[in-house]
Amino acid sequence: MKSIDADVAFKYKTTSTKEILENEGSINVYWDNVGGETLDLALAYSANLARFLECGQISGYNSIGGTAMKHSDKIVRRRIKIYGFVVYDLVPNTAKSSIELYLIWWRAVS
Repeated sequence: MKSIDADVAFKYKTTSTKEILENEGSINVYWDNVGGETLDLALAYSANLARFLECGQISGYNSIGGTAMKHSDKIVRRRIKIYGFVVYDLVPNTAKSSIELYLIWWRAVS
């Protein structure tokens, strides 16, 4: 992950998100496909002026009621920039780059 300037990547299903964030410190850039409790914890451990890329909410696709966000106040207090998109937004211009980025990520967390 260091080769692409990422400090940390982990499998949220097999690793405690809270434990990782407690050990690694505040988040400056966060790419999220999970949402729910994972996103809420990321907000809790965010740095001032952090940037969040939201491209999915897999944790809530099959749930009823969703997750209560306990740390959404951090968005304003820490001036977090959140950019939401769907993967199809990237396809027309950067399909090859998107696939390469995904493959790097997949190898790192697999």
